Amino acid sequence: MKPIDLDRDAAELVRIHAALGNPTRFRILEILSRNPESIVSDIVKELPIAQSTVSQHLGVLREAGLIYGEDTASGGRCCRIDVNTLTAFAQQVVGWSHRMVANAGCLAPKRD
Repeated sequence: MKPIDLDRDAAELVRIHAALGNPTRFRILEILSRNPESIVSDIVKELPIAQSTVSQHLGVLREAGLIYGEDTASGGRCCRIDVNTLTAFAQQVVGWSHRMVANAGCLAPKRD
């Protein structure tokens, strides 16, 4: 299969969509949004999967730039949502959606 060339912004959008396209990773972000001080064991308690699997999913989210680790006062490490990445992603999705609608508006037949 030949690779499809994308500009940097499009490649970033696809990469983050791929990370969020998994229900477990989607759920992990929801958990982290409710409990921003969560450590891995906290996340494991809320999901019906093994800690090793949660760690793999966290790795994908980290590689996508959606989360990062931060040391706690107790010496542990909590997972946090990178709000800058998530905000930029949301803005990119809105911009992309608007372009798709604007472009399709003159080409697509009107639906009732």
